[in-house]
Amino acid sequence: MENFYTLPYVTHEDNSDDSSYIYVRPNTSMWDAASNLAYKLLGTYPYIRGTNKVMISSAASPAVFDLRGEKLLSIGTELTDSRLASGYHMANMGGTYGEFDLADSDTEALKIVRHKYFDLDMRFLYDPPEALVYRDKYDFRGQKRLFCSYAGYKGEDLSDLVSFGSVTSERVGSVNISGSSRGVVTEIGVYRDKFPR
Repeated sequence: MENFYTLPYVTHEDNSDDSSYIYVRPNTSMWDAASNLAYKLLGTYPYIRGTNKVMISSAASPAVFDLRGEKLLSIGTELTDSRLASGYHMANMGGTYGEFDLADSDTEALKIVRHKYFDLDMRFLYDPPEALVYRDKYDFRGQKRLFCSYAGYKGEDLSDLVSFGSVTSERVGSVNISGSSRGVVTEIGVYRDKFPR
């Protein structure tokens, strides 16, 4: 990360794995590079924990929060389908389509028909079909979010474990804290998508 770009007040998880490399596309963002690294090493998606610390692995010692006995202000489910695709098609080295294709049965079950075509993804030259799997997971990220809100703040952070409603000991995927003259309200969410938590 230090060799890519230095961001003031931003730290990152240390990872000593030097067994492989990642391809960084020209003009790509640092977040895209971190996403590529997280997926290649652990099959995960990066997130920010604590005070601006970029993480690619789950928190080793997560705090545990059980909100099932709390008085909740809201509980619900949010779906995001705008990025989903039913088919992914990647060109080969010669620019021809038909060799690398992936159909997403989860998206097809939602009656969404959308196909995405793209050039050979150089980040996945070690395993070209994995580029299709990654694109599918990336587009599916955050597709379903279960959330609850309560008055106050108990100290939850991303990757901690939370229980509420039908959610039992799942990784926290979103924390939204808002305040007004009426007090502080915290909304905690967990994601059901294709990235492991």
